[in-house]
Amino acid sequence: MERTVLEGLTRRRFLVGAGAVAATPVLVRLGAALLDVDDRIDLDALGLPPLNLGYLEGSDAVAGLGGGGLAARLSGLVRPATSGRTGDQRLVGQTVRVTVHGLHPSTALARTAGAVHLDALFASHDPAEPHPFYAWTLAAGGAGAAGRRSTFVVALDRSPRFGIALAAGTGATRQTRAAVFGTGSGRQLTKLRPGAYLVPVAHDGWAGARPLPAADDPAWSSVPSVLLTIEPAAA
Repeated sequence: MERTVLEGLTRRRFLVGAGAVAATPVLVRLGAALLDVDDRIDLDALGLPPLNLGYLEGSDAVAGLGGGGLAARLSGLVRPATSGRTGDQRLVGQTVRVTVHGLHPSTALARTAGAVHLDALFASHDPAEPHPFYAWTLAAGGAGAAGRRSTFVVALDRSPRFGIALAAGTGATRQTRAAVFGTGSGRQLTKLRPGAYLVPVAHDGWAGARPLPAADDPAWSSVPSVLLTIEPAAA
């Protein structure tokens, strides 16, 4: 999968929504959230419907988080990823590897999920110029791409947070929602820690704690998700 990093977006461009990013208002608003030093991020106030990600408890101890065949080795309790007092403070100033593993748990879900696009936004060499990154794409009905992996690294010494935006559906049903990962304590901040996250394609997502369904459990029809893992880059 080709991965493309676009031209840096300056603080001025984010704040006024000008220039080349005028056609991507979600990334403009997400960039504003990343540039705000206050952990009390209010995604609703920025016009960003929040992504209710789930975090799999204990997944930080799973070996080979960024490798293939991970889904079959995951089990446990999924909690809202915004829960917890703070993110992992040991990651401050470090570089993390983010791997998008694809649709979870089965490629069969790809036929019903519609088109899915996952973008990331993180600091470049200048923290005031976040870069958008096209992290993962699934065409409508594109079952063959459902398990394709994509990897990128985020240097947390440049900024203690990064964002993702997920667009799903087609035509009038298409929706875009966003999340900001960080090591701070904000209520809407997705707590950044090593382990496995489930990025929901469905609207409600992982709003409450529940056991991770088995791969063949019909419960997945209400929470089709993109599996994403985070680990220290040196791991």
